[in-house]
Amino acid sequence: VCAPAPVCPGVVLATAAVVREHPVYRRLEALYTGPPSAIDPAEVSLLLATLRDPTVPVEAYLRRLDAMAQEVRAAAPARCTQRCLLQALIRQMHHQWGFSAVEDPDGLYNNPDFDLVGQVLDHRRGYCEGLTVVYLALGRRLGLPLSAVRARSHVFVRYQGPDGVVDVETTDDGGPVAPQREYGLCRAREGVFGVALDPRETLGFIATVVGIMDGLAHKDACSGKWRSRVRR
Repeated sequence: VCAPAPVCPGVVLATAAVVREHPVYRRLEALYTGPPSAIDPAEVSLLLATLRDPTVPVEAYLRRLDAMAQEVRAAAPARCTQRCLLQALIRQMHHQWGFSAVEDPDGLYNNPDFDLVGQVLDHRRGYCEGLTVVYLALGRRLGLPLSAVRARSHVFVRYQGPDGVVDVETTDDGGPVAPQREYGLCRAREGVFGVALDPRETLGFIATVVGIMDGLAHKDACSGKWRSRVRR
């Protein structure tokens, strides 16, 4: 019989029943089971942020995104196609507002703050996931057909409009996406990478990525607590 898994000192584990009754879980469930058009990626990210910090002002951040979308419209030409509006969004994101990617010298990219949209908006820096959520949230407000596209250890934005398809690299000032490296025998199953996610898949992707990041952060903190106890 396997020994029970160690528990981080001072951590109380919630049961599945308790989690299901949590207001954030219930709201995410309502979004997932409701019409896909009602899913705002920014709201999903902000709800997850409230699990770490209940004081996160969700509505204030959503209003900020509304105002940012209005700035993009104001900066676009009077007669602007959807693709033209996409270019206006890219210019605002990287050349006016100065959003940029966070480079992790260790290659771990395990700080959830750079994935949570509120933190990304505050500091204008983030991982690919966090920047992608900002793009998707603004695209939704601008009526742009944007989707998240998974790659190996990466995600980028895809525009699919009546005037063509454009892949946007959010970590490279909105430039084109570089060809993905092939891994020989470790090649992913067809349909896993390079496919645009629908709104429900995007909700799941955001929740999964933030959950993994947050878990890694807690793991590091937990390891520190155990090490401090051992030293005693």
